Amino acid sequence: MSTVDASPWIASHWALAVPICPIVNSEEICAGWLEGPDRSASGLSDDIREVFLRTARGLLLDADRAEEIGRHARARLEDRGLAKEDLSRLALGLITTRRAISDELRLAGFPSWEIRRARLLSDPRLLGRIVGPICEPAGPIVSFWAWQPDDLSPRHLFLNRHWRRWAPLVGLETALAAAAGERHGLVVVEEPLDAMLLWARGMPNVAAIAGRGSELSPRCWRRLAALGVRRVTLVLNDDQAARAHLDAARDNHRRVPEAPELFFVLPERLAPWATPGDLVRSWGVESFRAILEHAWGLAEASPDEAEESPPPPVAEAVGRGDCELHRCGETDCFCFD
Repeated sequence: MSTVDASPWIASHWALAVPICPIVNSEEICAGWLEGPDRSASGLSDDIREVFLRTARGLLLDADRAEEIGRHARARLEDRGLAKEDLSRLALGLITTRRAISDELRLAGFPSWEIRRARLLSDPRLLGRIVGPICEPAGPIVSFWAWQPDDLSPRHLFLNRHWRRWAPLVGLETALAAAAGERHGLVVVEEPLDAMLLWARGMPNVAAIAGRGSELSPRCWRRLAALGVRRVTLVLNDDQAARAHLDAARDNHRRVPEAPELFFVLPERLAPWATPGDLVRSWGVESFRAILEHAWGLAEASPDEAEESPPPPVAEAVGRGDCELHRCGETDCFCFD
């Protein structure tokens, strides 16, 4: 059996679709995106997953330690809209070499047998990847996602294939509390890096599917309801399969009577951009907010009010045959009658 076959890291099926001195404490690392785990006075040692993230984060932020591989990773993240000052507030790390990280784990007190058993470094495809945590809503890390900065296949790896049993979405550990007081509730996008970009631009109520819309299964909707989520606004990437994934997400939502109230942005509303991150990088977060508000207005308005609703000012030309009044699709209103 090959190392890859034996690894707990799995390829995403939607994507084919030196010591840290001083040691950064959990509260500093977790400020913002990742909530710090609850520590009792019992003197429990750090979980190996937390130290793994802390070490990877140090490699991403310290230009002298990761050298060329670090400069390349930071440049690719900057292309995605995340500047150095953003990275200092986000739970993102970089995997350089197995030796660099395993040495740090040993210095933190983890014996070699425990490092091997954790299998965090078991997959050779991890080298050079940006890594982020997947947490339970209460905060503890249950898995990781790892993104390939050059978008080579597979673009994303996950530490285990069953992480959704504990964390239905990525980022809920901070998004849940913020969503409770937001008009649009919990805003759900597809990609973790897009969710992090929106958080860095002042929208903490955003979580990511880390997959396509069709992966919002009935189990996921039930779990969100159990967590007290009352409203979800779904914004999927705009590509050829977008409508099919939106339909699947809505069908799964209908199967759960207690599911949160669902609003959604039609994927083509993002045009000419493909993802929320593309839109925010080009026009700023207020343009994304305008799209959310417009979708909300169309859902709440009477037919006469919808006729008077102007389109969000995010694109000069949509080029999709949408109606000139509201940028809606041919089957979305009565403009084409």
